[in-house]
Amino acid sequence: MRPEHLSAVLEAGTLCQSIQHSRHASEFIRQQMQIFVTNSPAFNKRTHHHPIVNQPHKEPDGVDEKDARCPVHTKVKGKKFLIIYNLEKIKHVNTDGKSQDIYYEYLAIASNYFYKLEHPQLPAHHHKKTTPTISKPQPQTPLDLWMSEQIYYPMEAARSGIEGYTTMKIWIGPQGKIQSVRFSKSSGSILLDNAAMGMFVGKTVPNLSHSKKSKKITVTIKYTLVQN
Repeated sequence: MRPEHLSAVLEAGTLCQSIQHSRHASEFIRQQMQIFVTNSPAFNKRTHHHPIVNQPHKEPDGVDEKDARCPVHTKVKGKKFLIIYNLEKIKHVNTDGKSQDIYYEYLAIASNYFYKLEHPQLPAHHHKKTTPTISKPQPQTPLDLWMSEQIYYPMEAARSGIEGYTTMKIWIGPQGKIQSVRFSKSSGSILLDNAAMGMFVGKTVPNLSHSKKSKKITVTIKYTLVQN
């Protein structure tokens, strides 16, 4: 997508709808996931394939002014993946003092795929023994009970000492099918954000409402490490 299109998408909050019909987005996802899979140790062991040499993309320097995220299902080499397509608007100041808006796109890949493809994991930091805890809703309704059973703390985040909270807006259809998940507040960690979003994307939740209209709920999940 052109910069002016990316600007319009961010302002309108239509990233999910736009990337479905964007040839650029489809090609970007295809290329990045092809590299992710074919560079994995598991794939190379199985096929004796030479890894693709990828020029790393460095995030532009500057201030993140606005961002949007969208979950995407894709398939590479016969394997299904759930990824998060990210778009950021960054205010960058050049050496001559002039500022410009840079639109930065990247994919966030759930950590369990790193395990499956034997990619290196984030290094664990040495810290006092901790127990990962999560702020769970008190089970007052079937939906609260369902959420309390689904919530989990990503172990790689716990090992790395990562804490935070994520707030999401979730649209639920009349039959309980999750229609859309949007971040209102990121935890600052891909690991925590992906775990929170993964609870809901593609799921069906208990829904006692008899209305034929979709309803929106706001959910905040707090991830905390408590020293033993």
